Amino acid sequence: MVKIKVDISKETDSIIEKVKAKYHLHSRSQAINFMAKEYHEKILPADQTQLLQQLDTILEKSTLTEEDALVIGEKIKKGIAQRHGLYKEDVPTLKNKRNVQTTNRMKFAKKSIMVDRELSALDTFAIEFLKILSKYTSYVVVSGYVVILLGRARMSEDIDVIIPKVAPESLAQLYDDLLSNGFESINATKEELVSLFAEHIPVRFAKQGTMIPNVEVKQARNPFDDLALNEAITVKIPGASIRISPLEQQIAFKEAVLKSPKDLEDAAHLRNVANVHLNEARIRQLKEQLHEFFYRRK
Repeated sequence: MVKIKVDISKETDSIIEKVKAKYHLHSRSQAINFMAKEYHEKILPADQTQLLQQLDTILEKSTLTEEDALVIGEKIKKGIAQRHGLYKEDVPTLKNKRNVQTTNRMKFAKKSIMVDRELSALDTFAIEFLKILSKYTSYVVVSGYVVILLGRARMSEDIDVIIPKVAPESLAQLYDDLLSNGFESINATKEELVSLFAEHIPVRFAKQGTMIPNVEVKQARNPFDDLALNEAITVKIPGASIRISPLEQQIAFKEAVLKSPKDLEDAAHLRNVANVHLNEARIRQLKEQLHEFFYRRK
């Protein structure tokens, strides 16, 4: 039982007295509790039902994804709570203010994303490798490490990298440079490097004497690899920048081609963090192109 002092108007006081008399209640407190119960059991559910019916009507006529529907649903619930005084924004206290300010902040620009967070061991590994790689060729990071880079907490043992076609002599120099900086190939000798790339077989690199984590490097082999390279965006993290494929392409590929639970969760994470910065029309276009390329042409 909570005891509070409340200032009410004459009209409200009159209504409380009428409820008290009509339902044979013994006190004004019982009348107020009765009114609150009636509101919770009858009025509020009706309000929610009406809004959900409106949502169903909208969704039936749209091309929104399941993720879009979930986001809209959360906004509706929040709106109901706000209208009825049941929602309160979280306000950082002095005790936790520092943590709130430094937790995974992101700033989006047209061709870049700035991420302010503490670097992990996987980040450090990726930065070291990509710094060497970028001396010999352009590159783009795709797949799982992209969502990790943008804040998703999930395990990954490798970093997937696409490069354009590189001259054999440059590949040999790259191999030597990596070797001198503590990296080695898991599946290729220096002599095998060019032939494996020519056969579109990915080459893996890891720190000498280890297997995990590792980088899987492959040469571009289809229009979507070329698109990722040509339209790459830059993620700026403390002390480094990493080129990744456009988020729309990441989402489209995971939702239309891969479609595993993990990939769908990755896509949902990207939709959540990027939100209004995504081009939904571009995602739909890419899905159609991917479906045509990977399924209809077979």
